[in-house]
Amino acid sequence: MNVQTLVSLDLSRREAEVYYTLLQVEDSLASKISEKTHESRTNTYDTINSLIKKGLISYVVKNGRKYFMATNPKKLLDWIDLKKEEIEKEKEIVEKLIPDLLKMKLPKETMRYCPTCKKHTKHKIDTVKQKSRSSARPLSRWGSSRVKARGYRTGTGNLGRFSKPAVKSWKRKTKTTRRIGITYKCSVCGKMHQIKKAIRAGRIEIGEKVAK
Repeated sequence: MNVQTLVSLDLSRREAEVYYTLLQVEDSLASKISEKTHESRTNTYDTINSLIKKGLISYVVKNGRKYFMATNPKKLLDWIDLKKEEIEKEKEIVEKLIPDLLKMKLPKETMRYCPTCKKHTKHKIDTVKQKSRSSARPLSRWGSSRVKARGYRTGTGNLGRFSKPAVKSWKRKTKTTRRIGITYKCSVCGKMHQIKKAIRAGRIEIGEKVAK
């Protein structure tokens, strides 16, 4: 067994080096492990805590100091079994999501009730075109240029959304999807109807057309 073999078992490089180092000794202090793996003390403690959660490392306290040791290598099998259980759970979640994901694929036409014709007619399905910036709309809705032009950030006191800077990107998750409106155009009267609530998705397929 070497570090590369442990990495192939889905351990990180640091985890593999720390675990392999402890396999060669009876027990060791975090400072000694840090020296042998050439990692900082902070990174070493983070790696040790991660391996403890996986059940691959344990420790004993001697004279008020923690001595870390590798558990029986058979624990690797227990950890792999745990990973299999997690994969099975993720598989079940995906299987439940498949019906919803299939809804994102729509046909070109469908039979639908038309309130103007007052009967079911054939409707052509399409998506609402998103307004893009142009000479008529050169500024984004809440862009810094528009905000500055309209004087929203001037003055003092409670300015609502402009009282403080936006939350930093590392504090919030970036949305990978957007709201897409679906329209239905009646083939008889030519009237267009739109669903009341837009669908949030990364993309919607309408026949061969893909709306993103």
